[in-house]
Amino acid sequence: GGPEVVTSKGFDEAKLGVQPHEWPVFLELAGEAAQLWPIPYVRSGMLSALGTVKAEICIGVFEEEASPEAAARRKVQEAGFDHFLASAALEKTGGDAARA
Repeated sequence: GGPEVVTSKGFDEAKLGVQPHEWPVFLELAGEAAQLWPIPYVRSGMLSALGTVKAEICIGVFEEEASPEAAARRKVQEAGFDHFLASAALEKTGGDAARA
């Protein structure tokens, strides 16, 4: 085998099936589930991770999130940090990607 490759990216039929108008409720439920982790940055990292894959969860959503928070997270990740470390650093620096 070789590296795993996503072959269903962008296909509504392969998505979880959350409707865009249901996204806030989905995140609320995910936030409740995240309470299983005692470390706050792990909880916020999990919710941030969901935000980065919204287009692969919600039916009819095809573009990547373009919010300032998502841009800051991508900038820190492009510097070589994984999603959870990037989320923790951004939380600690108040969302300042340069300081993170």
